[in-house]
Amino acid sequence: MKSDNQRYIKMLIIFCGMAAASIGICQNTPGVFYTAVSEDLNVYRGTFAFHATLSLIGTAMMALLAPRIMARIPMRLLTIFGASAMILTTLGMSVASNVGTFYFLGICRGIGSGLCANVPVTILLNHWFRKRNGTATSIALSFAGFASASCSPILSRCIVLFGWRAGYLCQAAILLLFMLPGIIIPFHSYPDEDGYLAYGEDESGREKSAPRKTVNLQAGRPAQNADDDSSSPKSMPETGEASKKVAGEEVMSKVALPKEALSAEASPTEALSKEASPTEALSKEASPTEALSNEASLKEALSNEASPKEVPGFRFLSLPFLCIAIFAFFHASVTAVSQHISGYAVSLGFSTEFGAMLLSLIMIGNISTKLVLGIISDRAGAFPACILMILTNILSLYLFFWGAIAHSHFMLIIGAFLFGSIYAVSAVGVAILARETFGLDRYQTVYPKISFLVSSGSAMSLPLIGYIYDFTGSYTPVLFIAAGIHLMNLCLLSILRKNRVSTQSM
Repeated sequence: MKSDNQRYIKMLIIFCGMAAASIGICQNTPGVFYTAVSEDLNVYRGTFAFHATLSLIGTAMMALLAPRIMARIPMRLLTIFGASAMILTTLGMSVASNVGTFYFLGICRGIGSGLCANVPVTILLNHWFRKRNGTATSIALSFAGFASASCSPILSRCIVLFGWRAGYLCQAAILLLFMLPGIIIPFHSYPDEDGYLAYGEDESGREKSAPRKTVNLQAGRPAQNADDDSSSPKSMPETGEASKKVAGEEVMSKVALPKEALSAEASPTEALSKEASPTEALSKEASPTEALSNEASLKEALSNEASPKEVPGFRFLSLPFLCIAIFAFFHASVTAVSQHISGYAVSLGFSTEFGAMLLSLIMIGNISTKLVLGIISDRAGAFPACILMILTNILSLYLFFWGAIAHSHFMLIIGAFLFGSIYAVSAVGVAILARETFGLDRYQTVYPKISFLVSSGSAMSLPLIGYIYDFTGSYTPVLFIAAGIHLMNLCLLSILRKNRVSTQSM
């Protein structure tokens, strides 16, 4: 195993592209098409915007299935499939002529983006980056904000000049650009499959770590860990003759042990007394028939792979999981405020251009605060980092409220930048909290469920905020509700921090 900084940089570029395409483009830029497409198709904006909600639902469903799929199919193939789904469905939208087609394509695009979104990216980051994991996660996921902030004006300009159909063609080209590194650079889910150590890992650390089980599709059996000292063959034979041959080789290796012992430091008498005789070795060795029966039970073993039941003693109704689940759902619901920030500015009497500028500032704050959260989490832990970001977001809500009363451009601008911190916690903070609370061994079981709740919270709150404005004529109640959610989440973080130790014995 070797360590290569250039390889780690390439992997980080791949993860950045995946996050930029699946989150930054597919989830954060559909809003630029709402007005043009709804007017051209002669439908309500909400009716057309529902395709984005369906896309989020597709992504949320894939979040639950992603770990199981990653255990069975090579990650590079999944990346190519996800990229193809995102690009082809976007091209399909460029020629769609009714809302039903957009709904179908939205679901398909959500499924494709789910193979490259938060769950796969953070799982891969945990495999490849043992050291500076928080920084690496924040860099990768901050590219989602970079993509949306930089590409939204490009898409808007393209729609104005050439129409919304050309805008979707431009969006498909951008998706291909971001996904290109993951398509052309060969890589695997685990660094040892590429012959590398994880970043920050050494050989002594590998020897002490628990063995990892993956699925070898070519051999048709669970593969041993790369650092396993077992002398078993690397592929399970499929024919009876090959099975006998392998079994015979394993038996002969057992028989040869006394000869190896004779060359050791111990005397021949001691070695022979400690080693089992060839007859004993033959009696202990599995027969070819048993080998075939073990191969026959492969399907059952694979079906149980990556199952939540395999996590010893883990309970989804435990206090830590309930705390982080409720925290993630309600925090994600506050992120929908950013999609209404332009309408908030217009409701206060500001121009549409000023509202669009506030949205861009939120995305810039999104990038900055993700990087800050990652650095702080590496140095002080996930809990202080998330608490700081929540307090920052409460300050942004305060500035939104008083900026409306004072009709102050400056307060709203600063508030918009600071409000970007909402994405830092929902994207980076929740993933690091899950990793720090439940550990790497439970991460692939816990985080997909949490990611599902994050997507659900965001999707459900989008129309609710609109209804609050429709019934009250103001966005001010939304600000107070968001502040109340933050206070509740601070209490949940306090409970979670006190009870996270108990997860080791759940």
